[in-house]
Amino acid sequence: MSPQMYLHDFSEVVLTYEIPEHLQGVKDVEEQRKSDLELLDKELRRHGSSLEEKILEGIIWRMKFPGMIFDVREIDFGKYIDLKVSPIHPYRADLAYRGDRTLSKIASPLTVNALLESSEGEFVLGIRGGTVETGKIAIIPGGHVEYQQPKITNPLATLFQEFQEELGYDFDGKAVHPISVFTSGDTGGINVLYLARTNLNFQEILGKWKKAKDQDEHNSLFPATYENIRQLAEKGQVYVSGKEY
Repeated sequence: MSPQMYLHDFSEVVLTYEIPEHLQGVKDVEEQRKSDLELLDKELRRHGSSLEEKILEGIIWRMKFPGMIFDVREIDFGKYIDLKVSPIHPYRADLAYRGDRTLSKIASPLTVNALLESSEGEFVLGIRGGTVETGKIAIIPGGHVEYQQPKITNPLATLFQEFQEELGYDFDGKAVHPISVFTSGDTGGINVLYLARTNLNFQEILGKWKKAKDQDEHNSLFPATYENIRQLAEKGQVYVSGKEY
């Protein structure tokens, strides 16, 4: 999927749930995951593959993700952007991420990120750790929007959760608002990008990140200027303090 920016005058992004037939009435998360996995395996077998085969090939790898995430089925524009979403097992997002075309219906997983601006007017970027896209530049915080009960209706709920998990603090912000919704070349899905202005300076953010629950998802953080962000958007790389990221 080639990245495509949805430029639109909007102030909010909301979610409208569409629960597929095989998940209707299923409240327990483990039962939801089991049901969707069984359906996924049947779909793959109809196309000459299987769940086990995709795992062995390394195409499906998100073995420990605890919950269900969202597949974006449709985007409606109005006074706000309405994303029509359905819950899916994260394995379907793995197929989309790897560009696997086995299934006739490829998932479009929903993710959320914040372009975090410190009190000094600089943006905070990260270098990914872990096993996925290691060493690449990343906007922090961010992640898949999870399907939760009771239902969430706004991706901001996930964003605030990511602040706590990836940066180690509850967002104290001066302001947070959506600035774009775009197709993601990384995930093969839809990403909602927010601008979040915090009261903390970079060193304060860095100190909290070092104690965060998911601190190991990023090897380091660094401050970036508006020009750095422009370079990143246009060229996919950025030079900071003589280093290329």
